[in-house]
Amino acid sequence: MSENRVSWIFLATALLAVAWGVWLKLNEPKRPEPKVEWVRVDGKLVEKETLEPFQGVQSIPFEGAPGMVQWDYTYVDGVRQGSAIEYYPSPNKKVKSRSTYIDGVEQGELIRYHSNGVVMSKGTAVDGLLDGVISFYQEDGTVLERRVYDRGAPAF
Repeated sequence: MSENRVSWIFLATALLAVAWGVWLKLNEPKRPEPKVEWVRVDGKLVEKETLEPFQGVQSIPFEGAPGMVQWDYTYVDGVRQGSAIEYYPSPNKKVKSRSTYIDGVEQGELIRYHSNGVVMSKGTAVDGLLDGVISFYQEDGTVLERRVYDRGAPAF
């Protein structure tokens, strides 16, 4: 056998081996991601096995409705920190409410929305309690009433 022919056979065999490897890789069955379990320890959301604190946005689904998100909470070092968004039960994630957490406690502006997207109520929270003037609106956006709260209790 000539040296040229041996080289071609070797090259063809190598190419077939590479093609076979690529085909196997592309067609290997997808393995499901291991389910990570999160628990609360000392007020922080941590991974159950490693106790590593959760970072980022945690999406909480509606019970009994997989694929539909009820809440998105932002976490830093296992503590709610930043935006919290609640959704109506719909596949297009219509916003039901927005608020902000600082060091795990609801603080600042709170907004709830009617299902048509118009503001339902707007006010503020201090240390997780309604505080100050809370305005309530009808579905067309007109003011329904205003109430004053003092650290969670109606102030008359």
